[in-house]
Amino acid sequence: RRALEFHIPAYLALGVDPERTKFYFQSENRTVLKLMARFSGRVTMAEMMAIYGDLTPGKVVAALLDAADILHPQLKARMPGVIPVGIDQDPHIRLARDLVKRTKREFGFTPPASIYHKFTPSLDGSLKMSKSVPESCIEIPEEPKSVERKIWKALTGGRGSLAEQRALGGQPEKCVVFELFKQHLIEDDRELDRIYEECRSGARICGECKTYATELMVQLMEEFAAKMDEARSLVRELEFLQE
Repeated sequence: RRALEFHIPAYLALGVDPERTKFYFQSENRTVLKLMARFSGRVTMAEMMAIYGDLTPGKVVAALLDAADILHPQLKARMPGVIPVGIDQDPHIRLARDLVKRTKREFGFTPPASIYHKFTPSLDGSLKMSKSVPESCIEIPEEPKSVERKIWKALTGGRGSLAEQRALGGQPEKCVVFELFKQHLIEDDRELDRIYEECRSGARICGECKTYATELMVQLMEEFAAKMDEARSLVRELEFLQE
């Protein structure tokens, strides 16, 4: 229910084209479930632990389901596949490629390739945002006051004082706010270059960037909310794969 009411409409509101996308639920897609069962006989627990470390039965099933997700489209047409993942999901790609080799006679799959997302760093500067640590991330949607509070607490590349910032310039390479500009908020490379140079030269201070980032992020939230109603109506027209 949560997927139908929020997750799938959110994908559509953020730009996923329903005309070019196939939607399904793992628990209802018999092809994926059957393929996962076939894969389960082609790998040992020792191999799974070598790839993933300590495992519970649930994690084993999830890993095999991911491999089935990746490869099942090739049951209809053999094709190269490029799978977008975070670098922390690379083990799923490696498992899928191993299973391609082990099921070559049975299925003749083409090994999948992968491209890797750049993580958005945590607001405190650590590796990535995480919903399990609410203060590390900005969720979609999120209330404007909460967005503002989090951005103003975010790590920047600013110096210890205004005088030092003016004299030495900032360090945008270390700044989470600048990462938000790069990854989510500003598409114009010329504007990004200008902000970068102003920061490096000391002409720009951190408060200016935080104010601007807050404005852009709140605007993004408002646009997202406006698109969600239309996206929810589109969900009712989708046909979910169950074969």
